[in-house]
Amino acid sequence: MRLQRTKFFGLGIILIFAGIIVSSYSNMAFEVKTVQTPGETVYNKWNVTRYFTKGETLILDIPPPKSGLFDVVPYGGFNISIVAQNGKETVFWYEFSDGTVKVKVKSNDGALIVNESSSMVYVTGVTAFSGNYTAYVDKSAMVFYNGGPPSYLTLKSMIEKTSLEYPYRDFLPVGILIIAFGSILIFLSFRKPKRAKTFLVGKKGKIKKNYRRSLSLGFKISSRLNPIIINAIASNVIASPGGMIQYH
Repeated sequence: MRLQRTKFFGLGIILIFAGIIVSSYSNMAFEVKTVQTPGETVYNKWNVTRYFTKGETLILDIPPPKSGLFDVVPYGGFNISIVAQNGKETVFWYEFSDGTVKVKVKSNDGALIVNESSSMVYVTGVTAFSGNYTAYVDKSAMVFYNGGPPSYLTLKSMIEKTSLEYPYRDFLPVGILIIAFGSILIFLSFRKPKRAKTFLVGKKGKIKKNYRRSLSLGFKISSRLNPIIINAIASNVIASPGGMIQYH
């Protein structure tokens, strides 16, 4: 029994430490970056306007060219101008080649902050001013869109936000249950069982009862043996002359 209580105590300690570790995971936070792209969309137009604050990332979303005669996409390109509210302008060369899009900065008057030496896959840059920005698509692009403007133009900004998430929040109740179970085992390890005390009391009572039975049986046997013993002694005793008693 003592060995079992020692096992309960050891297991309870282990469970409590395990519960603390599991519960601590519930407070573990991770940084999650999300990208939001609110925008302004127009349909079948050559330009689109949206308000930007200084330092936002501007992106122009334009559909791919439509296939022409014999399902062939024409090669070439056209200009796209991004004009700030103060008149500053950044011009991009938007080119279709081998089914891919290549975008390069053609000229920059300071409307956007861009890397002029790199090639991009879409029209983008960081706004240098706060105010309305307008994207103009050159009408020469009609050859890529079946003689008309693009089906849509979306001028949007990419806003990166960082938030904290707790993916292991559900571990907290599990850890609490483990700690509670370990505490119960430790409590049981210090509790003395009542069965041992009851067993000793019962054993003493049984001994007393057997002792009384033995005494009663002894008295019965002695009461029956007394007449037999007296008669046997009397038959073996003979009185001798001179008043002396002799035993044979």
